[in-house]
Amino acid sequence: SAEMSHTPRALALLAALAFGLLGTEARAAWRAAGDVRTVTRQADGVVLTLTSGARVAVTFRDIETVRVRLAPSGAFERDLSYAVESKDRKTVAAKVAETRDEIRISSLDGTTVVVKRRPFLVSVLDPQGLTVVEADPAKGTVFDPDTGAVETSLKRAEWETYYGLGEKAGATFSRDTQQFVMWNTDTYGYPRGLDPIYQSIGFYIALRHMKQVLGDVLPVRAAMPVRPRSYVYGLFLDNTSRTYFDMGKTDPARVTFGAASGELNYYVFTGGRERSPKNILRDYTDLTGRTPLPPLWALGNQQSRWSYTPEAKVREVARQFRETRTPLDVLYLDIDYMDGYRVFTWDKTRFPDPAKLIGDLRKDGIRTVLIIDPGVKYDENYYVYKEGKAGGHFVKAADGTEFRASVWPGVCAFPDFTDPKAREWFGSYYKQHLDEGVAGFWNDMNE
Repeated sequence: SAEMSHTPRALALLAALAFGLLGTEARAAWRAAGDVRTVTRQADGVVLTLTSGARVAVTFRDIETVRVRLAPSGAFERDLSYAVESKDRKTVAAKVAETRDEIRISSLDGTTVVVKRRPFLVSVLDPQGLTVVEADPAKGTVFDPDTGAVETSLKRAEWETYYGLGEKAGATFSRDTQQFVMWNTDTYGYPRGLDPIYQSIGFYIALRHMKQVLGDVLPVRAAMPVRPRSYVYGLFLDNTSRTYFDMGKTDPARVTFGAASGELNYYVFTGGRERSPKNILRDYTDLTGRTPLPPLWALGNQQSRWSYTPEAKVREVARQFRETRTPLDVLYLDIDYMDGYRVFTWDKTRFPDPAKLIGDLRKDGIRTVLIIDPGVKYDENYYVYKEGKAGGHFVKAADGTEFRASVWPGVCAFPDFTDPKAREWFGSYYKQHLDEGVAGFWNDMNE
């Protein structure tokens, strides 16, 4: 139920389902990816068919980035991703060499993907021949032909730690020996360790510490430990269904990740010859897009809480900042500025002249940011709802009816942001606030 969905017990159950922790029965129908049956070469890599019926593409996105794409059904879906920035790209030339046991695909800088034929296993080597990621033969790629779930595992090196995966309330900043679900959930007031919460980003950076000694150079009796060298790599799982990562919790020697449906579509960022975090982030953001440089004021001190209302309170807060000579560049207005939490409206009792308030703050060097929620109140007399319904811009339930759920305004409909027409329609309403002098927007409740 909606009431139950936020409880730690319910979320723990969801996590257990994702990780297959409810017994072996749920895994009985899972099928191993099998052996490589056929190999088709293409300019940037290879396409494989497997004995399980699955289809795989192993390609180079650039000379330091490898993409592995496995379709359990044997047919690739349309190659569309909301995470990957669309722009024209030149095909990365790849060199392919085959033996009876393996297929080796190499880029111009020497990064190499090794695909074992029996069974299908994928490993990536850097230009020096060091392992970046290595498939775990004890627990390879598997999928459930009934549900479409898919999963793979990598060997976890000793002294390997992980960072990233979005907003997580884990026990430590490093993600190693923990497991996480990627499924956004509105969980205000969450305790430490609760997962999932608000934000899901299926990207992590791994830091691997390599033990080294001088025994190969000095006599054995003189051998001594030296400062270990660290290597990094990045991995991004691009799948919008419920995905999960087990970073060595179930088995300290293994990293496992998978998805409830769709393709197993992941990128490995090698970091090039330097194996540096800088290169990893450069290549990841080259794939997904980089944040534009914000205006200078957005880097200043910003004041926000739930909630500054009415207008007199907003003015009082600004006055106190100035009187105490505390820097203030931005004030945020939370949901109470709206008329009954109806987005793109003002409560004219609390804020009788929004443009004048915003203008007065701006004269004092303070910008105003408004919260915007995508839950549009179900109200036939509310202009935003009426226009959204008439345009067919709201999310539909499985039976084709308008999907509704309760958030701040009560029962709401929700714009279908996967539809460009819905995005254009919803985005057009921001103009009225820009005309009032609003400097920025706090897009909330997007979970």
